[in-house]
Amino acid sequence: MDMLIFLLAIPLIGAVLTLLMGNERAKYAKFVALVFSAATLVIAVALLFMQDDYATMGMNEVWIKTDFFQFNFKLAIDGLSILMVFLTALLVFVVGLFSYEENDRPNYYHTLLLLMELGLMGVYLSADYFLFYIMWEVTLIPMYFMISWYGGPRRHYSAIKFFIYTHVASLVMLLGIFIMVFTAGGNFDFAAVTD
Repeated sequence: MDMLIFLLAIPLIGAVLTLLMGNERAKYAKFVALVFSAATLVIAVALLFMQDDYATMGMNEVWIKTDFFQFNFKLAIDGLSILMVFLTALLVFVVGLFSYEENDRPNYYHTLLLLMELGLMGVYLSADYFLFYIMWEVTLIPMYFMISWYGGPRRHYSAIKFFIYTHVASLVMLLGIFIMVFTAGGNFDFAAVTD
């Protein structure tokens, strides 16, 4: 199995487990989130040192194929995306470590942190515009709730503003993606669109 899928699966599993622990077992939820973010960091470091294998790394599974579109679950990595993956894994681990003392709904906080990591990893690893857009949206949702629940005194106002700006921009991006895909013959693959 490809190592890239683990960069998506580990934060997802960690987020689900952390959420299911509830506030009663908050101490364990923090620990579980830290372990899963550390595991993601270990895989990112391992990938960072596999520089010669970037050209062969990737996976491609067809999700939905119609007469008009083809949606793929396509992951790929290159020299730039591995740096972003490594920095994201490192920052999520450090944030989890330094927010270990967070006592306001810590299971939700760490769940949102891991879901944000999942979305960012998906954005950096996707090689298909449909997957890229889904992962972009997956990243925005936990960010909204983190601002709304854990922000400062004007957090709700800030969260609504964040929601409006990012989703208006997301709709513009989605429109641009559809225009590119239609000109490329209905294939969402990065390589097919750029050819």
